[in-house]
Amino acid sequence: MAKGRNTAEFSFASEADLRAALAIVAGEGRVVGHRSESFQCRLYDTFDWRLWRRGWRLEGARDNGVDALAVRRQDGRVVEEARLASMPAFSWDFGADVLPRVAKLVEPRRLMGLADVWLDSEHLFICDAVHEPVLACSISSGRAIGADGPVRDVGWYLGLRRLKGHNKPFRQAVLAVASIPAATEAGDFHEAALRAAGMNPGGYGAKIRYAIHPGMRADSALKTICSQLLDHIVANEVGMRAQVDVEFLHDFRVAVRRTRSALSALKTVFPSEVVARFRDEFRWLQQVTGDARDLDVWLLELRNYKRDVPPFSAAALDRLASFLAARRDQAYERIVDALDSDRYATLIADWQAFLDSPCPAVAEHPDAAETIAAVAGARIWKAWRGLVRDGRAIDPDGPVEPLHELRIRGKKLRYLMAFFATLFETERVQALQPPLKALQDVLGTLNDLFVQQNSLRVFAIQMEEAGQGNVDTLLAMGRLSQVLTIREEQTRTRFVDAFADVSDKRAVKSYKQLFKPAPKQATCALAGELVQPDLVPALAPAPAE
Repeated sequence: MAKGRNTAEFSFASEADLRAALAIVAGEGRVVGHRSESFQCRLYDTFDWRLWRRGWRLEGARDNGVDALAVRRQDGRVVEEARLASMPAFSWDFGADVLPRVAKLVEPRRLMGLADVWLDSEHLFICDAVHEPVLACSISSGRAIGADGPVRDVGWYLGLRRLKGHNKPFRQAVLAVASIPAATEAGDFHEAALRAAGMNPGGYGAKIRYAIHPGMRADSALKTICSQLLDHIVANEVGMRAQVDVEFLHDFRVAVRRTRSALSALKTVFPSEVVARFRDEFRWLQQVTGDARDLDVWLLELRNYKRDVPPFSAAALDRLASFLAARRDQAYERIVDALDSDRYATLIADWQAFLDSPCPAVAEHPDAAETIAAVAGARIWKAWRGLVRDGRAIDPDGPVEPLHELRIRGKKLRYLMAFFATLFETERVQALQPPLKALQDVLGTLNDLFVQQNSLRVFAIQMEEAGQGNVDTLLAMGRLSQVLTIREEQTRTRFVDAFADVSDKRAVKSYKQLFKPAPKQATCALAGELVQPDLVPALAPAPAE
C-alpha cells in the first residue's frame, strides 16, 4: 500500500481482484462515475540509467504536435518540464534553459526510448444513503511495450482519497483493502512498466561494485573481478557497433583497460602463460579502438572550443568537424571489422572459459592461494609509493612525457582501489579517491591537450592534401592551437596542488595504515639467521612520513 495522509494506493494482479476490492470498499454505498482519462507516454533514460539512479523518471508525450516532457520523482512530483517541437536525443539538442538539470546529467549520452506506457483510469465516488460522496476512488490499469514487444499488462490499481469531513470512510476503506490477501503495496509505476516491457531498471552502470570479500583466495577474487569486467565489455558491443553514443566505446575501453591493469598488477596470481597471452590480446583490443575514441573526444571538445574563438573562426571549424566525423566513421568501421574477426571471437570465448574454470587446488604461485586482502593491500601500497616517488621528481614546467607516465601510474592505482575498496575500511578508502581523481583529471587534461595540439597539425596537413583545408579553416585551426596552448599552461599550474593532496602527510598516514603490508622476517642466505626487517634495505625509497 502506498499512502499519504489523505491518499492510499493498492495494486492487484488481475482486474477481477481489483473489482472485488472495489466492491468491498463500496459496501452498501453507491458507486458513481465521475470521469475517465487515458494517459500515454514514452519513458526515456540513458543506457547506464543516469536519470533512474538519480531518482528521476523522464516521460515524453505527444500533445498537439509537440513533445511534452516531464521529469518526475518516484512519488510523481514534477522536477522539470518542457514542451519542444521534437524529442531531443542529446544534451546539446535541448536548447538553452530547457530541462537544464537533465541535460547536464545525461551528457554526453543519448536519451533512449525504453518503453511505451498506457494508463487508463476511472475516477469514482462512493456515496452514502443520502447520495453524498464520502470517499473518492480511482481504478486504473496499465500496459507497456518495449522495443521487442509485445504489449504486456503492468498491473491494476485502486486509489483511495479522503474527502473533507469524511475521515472515517477513508480509514475504514484503507483497513478493509489492506486486509485483502490479493492487495499489495502500489510501488513505483514506472519501474513496474519498465519490467513489464522487459527492461531491468538500473541493471547496467558504468561503476562496478565488485563481488569479492577479504577472505577469498586471490585467484578466485581476480576471476570474479575479470568476469564482471567481461560482462561490461560484452554489454557495450552492440551500442559501440551502432555508434549510439560515445560512451559505449568509452565504457568498452575502460573495461578492457581495467582488465589489462588487473592482469599486470596481479600478474603473479594467474598462471604466467595465461597472463602473457591475454595481456597481449587485450592490448590489441585497446589499440584497435584507440583512434575512434580519440576522434570521439575531439568532436566533443570541439563544441566547447568553438566558444573560445571568434565567431567567424567558429564557423570555419565546422569544416574541421566534418573532416573528423568522416575519419571517425572510418575508425568505427575498423572496430566493427575487429569485432567480427575470428581473433576477437576466440579472445572472448577463451577468456570466458578460463574465468569459468575452477581454480587449481595447488596454485602455480603462492600469491594465488593468498587472501585477496593481503595481495591487494601490497599492490596498492606499491603502486602509491611509485606514484609519489615519480611525482616528486617531476618539473611541472618540464617535458610532458613524465607527466604522461605519471598519469598511467595514477590510473593503475585508481583501478586497484576501485577493485578492492570494499576489502578495507570503505569510508577511509573513499576519502582517498577525490584527491586521486583530481590529480588524474589534471594529468588527463594535460595529456589530451598535448595530443590534440600535435594532432591538429597532422589534421591541417591531411586536410590540405585532401583539398578540404581552405584558408579560413586553416587560420581557425591556428587560433584553436593557441587556445590549446593557453589551456595547457593553465592546467600545468594546477598540478602542484593536485599532487600535494595525494602525497601530503595525511595521505601518507592513510595509505600506510590501510595498505602497507605487515613486516616479514627475512632469513640470511648464508647463516640462516633471522635479520630484523628494518635492517633489510628497501628496494625503492619510501615517501617521507
